[in-house]
Amino acid sequence: MVASALEFKALSVETLPDFLEYFDFQAFSDNPEWSGCFCQFYLTKPGQTEEDTTKEQNRQSACDNVAAERMQGYLAYDSGEVVGWVAAAPSVLFTGVPDAREDLARILCFVIRPDRRGQGVASALLDHAVEQLTQRGFAQIEAAPYTLEHQQKANYRGHLAMYQRAGFDVVADMGDFGTLVRKVL
Repeated sequence: MVASALEFKALSVETLPDFLEYFDFQAFSDNPEWSGCFCQFYLTKPGQTEEDTTKEQNRQSACDNVAAERMQGYLAYDSGEVVGWVAAAPSVLFTGVPDAREDLARILCFVIRPDRRGQGVASALLDHAVEQLTQRGFAQIEAAPYTLEHQQKANYRGHLAMYQRAGFDVVADMGDFGTLVRKVL
């Protein structure tokens, strides 16, 4: 199925069961050591590490954060099944990342179902997120894709070329943390 046939839904209390089922059973079926994240890493308090929490705690945190509107992003569906996720939200929600501002959104994580990788799902999610964040009135969107060769297998932040195709400009090389890209809306 081509990415143009995808349907997108914002993460909400109504779509939380889809998100949980996706993270419980499909998202990391090929990488079980990441299966406990539930996209909570960047929502943690500064100084807290992923080793400080269990899978069950992260799952509950995701539920709590969605209910309190502290976790946002978009799910991609194909024929009613979730095939991808992107964490895209106001920068002030990502408490683990410095330099937040009210007018700045960030895109920090893509999780594409293993059998759908390389089929344009991440690019379609990026395009949808940019459209939605623009409509919400943000002035800029930032992301930090990994760009070093040894980081490419685990590049859950999306590839630099994908962002550049979507109109993001390179702002800074942050070494091991990635390359800061920004799109002015």
